[in-house]
Amino acid sequence: MALHDQGLSKTEFIRVQAILLRKKGFERKVIAEIVGKSIHAIEDWVVAYNHHGVEGLRTHTPVTPNHTSLSNQQREKLWALLKKKPCDLKIGEEEYWTMATVKQLVERETKVVYKSDNSYRKLLRQAGMSYQKVEFEDKHKNQANHDEFKKQFEAKVKGGHLSMWW
Repeated sequence: MALHDQGLSKTEFIRVQAILLRKKGFERKVIAEIVGKSIHAIEDWVVAYNHHGVEGLRTHTPVTPNHTSLSNQQREKLWALLKKKPCDLKIGEEEYWTMATVKQLVERETKVVYKSDNSYRKLLRQAGMSYQKVEFEDKHKNQANHDEFKKQFEAKVKGGHLSMWW
């Protein structure tokens, strides 16, 4: 029986256990609660088991190495370039790095394209930077109206003429 296989990792053991519970008629939701995994994971394991048996539940390491990794030299070069403004490097017209400009820089300098934005965020963190979403200011906002409203509001607050209801 697969559960007695000494070569099973903890993760593989949980997968086999989930399949055995499913064979005994337990609902996917109940199995997910017992093993502490999602219903989708249980469904994936059942499909893998149906196609490949117990071997389908094993953790397989990828056969091909990750070809999108950067060398230390490439990484250091990118870190130095990230200290400059994108517009100075002729990557767009922005003053600040965006995810799109970071992607362009990495591809231009190293010919590497990551599948996930997390890889670009990690590169920024390693360079001592952080990725933050930009807050845009409304160019149509009338500053004079804003200043007048603020002045009237403060006068009402000071004069005690402001009432609020919840």
